[in-house]
Amino acid sequence: MTFDYAKITRSRLMGSMGLIIRYEENKKYIYQYFLLDGEGLGIADYVSLKNPTSKEACKEEERLMGGLGENRVFISEDRALFLVQYFGQKNIEYDKPLPDGQEYYMDTIKNHKTNLTMEDMFPIICRKITNDIEFINFMTMRFIAWDREALRHFCENKE
Repeated sequence: MTFDYAKITRSRLMGSMGLIIRYEENKKYIYQYFLLDGEGLGIADYVSLKNPTSKEACKEEERLMGGLGENRVFISEDRALFLVQYFGQKNIEYDKPLPDGQEYYMDTIKNHKTNLTMEDMFPIICRKITNDIEFINFMTMRFIAWDREALRHFCENKE
């Protein structure tokens, strides 16, 4: 399988992101759809489609990403696999079950090697906050959700 592309919603500050990774194998496409939850669930949903029609692929993308209300950006394979690994480790750390289809992504969770950190990823998976009111709204939502990771990103006090 060769990597074709990956894209993610810039919705981390809302708590969840949709991630799509597409691979090609012998002129057939394999789509992996992940719902990544930053509020303690890790990988919250997973669907794999093998050689879907464009209508089927679009329908699944909209189911996953359409309601998150943010732009979708293309990311590298390393960044996409880092996110799968990072959020999959959250499932394991919090003793939350991983979604069905683990045979397709468990190797990434256990074995992907990278130098990336979540700090590297925040500017990519979060849209830029443009004014004080927006900042207050986002931080209030992250505080209510006990989302320490997002709060730490914007605060000098790491406690």
